[in-house]
Amino acid sequence: MAVAILGILSMLTGAAINNLGIVLQKRQVNLRSGRGDKRQVSDIGLFLRDPVWVLGIVMQTLLIWPFFLYALDTIGVTLAQPLSNSGIIVLVLGLVYFLGEKLKRTEALGVVLLVLSMISIGLGGVSGDITQQSVLNPESSMQLGYLVMCVLVLSAILAALSAIVFRVQIVTLGLLSGSCYAIVSISMQVFIVSLEDLSQIPAVLMFTLGLVGTVLGTVFGILTTQEAFKRGRGVNIIPFMQITMNLIPIAAGLWVFGQVLSQPLFFWLGAACIIIAASMLARFQEQ
Repeated sequence: MAVAILGILSMLTGAAINNLGIVLQKRQVNLRSGRGDKRQVSDIGLFLRDPVWVLGIVMQTLLIWPFFLYALDTIGVTLAQPLSNSGIIVLVLGLVYFLGEKLKRTEALGVVLLVLSMISIGLGGVSGDITQQSVLNPESSMQLGYLVMCVLVLSAILAALSAIVFRVQIVTLGLLSGSCYAIVSISMQVFIVSLEDLSQIPAVLMFTLGLVGTVLGTVFGILTTQEAFKRGRGVNIIPFMQITMNLIPIAAGLWVFGQVLSQPLFFWLGAACIIIAASMLARFQEQ
């Protein structure tokens, strides 16, 4: 029980660090704009000389990983993925109190709903250790392969639709971006369990696939998100991102990695409310 609590606290801490990094980046961009400097983040050389902006990047790309990996190792992706949304609260509070953003009534309701969602998720009673042997089990390996194949096929369909049917670009790009980050979560789970014992070839293969999936998922996730933001505001895109980004890893945790829910009603209610709450706070998540 104590280990599970530490895992939950680790994920909450990592999520807070990640979103605090976003706050620092936005603060420095706003300061540059306020000084009449027309250059934006695209002028990477300018911002690389800004230690606060660099700290924000480091927090998002390096400092969060020990917390995320520890959480995945102790509580698993089923619980860790929805809990990662808790960082949005830090993002909202940081932008409101440090950058002077105004919090609308519906957005304040979103913060409250997000807190209640976390409590409901916790009451769902996620249990089950994800180990290297459980992942290497032939049945689990086959199910993981099927799931990844389904996500890749879904991603290909979404990419094709976004290029052909312009009326649904916001929807398809949002879902596609969420699918990329879902692959990141699943790959990180595979990566962390592979470290238990790298003396066997299957474990080395797990390590390689987990690392490659994490890197490629992150790269394509960033590129897809930026492409989506070129075509619409975050308030329209992020709600669709939240669907695939949360539901696919949860499906992996329950179907592939064998985790179970003692109180499914509380868990699924919390998961649904997280998607709703994150969508209500979409404006703050725009990069």
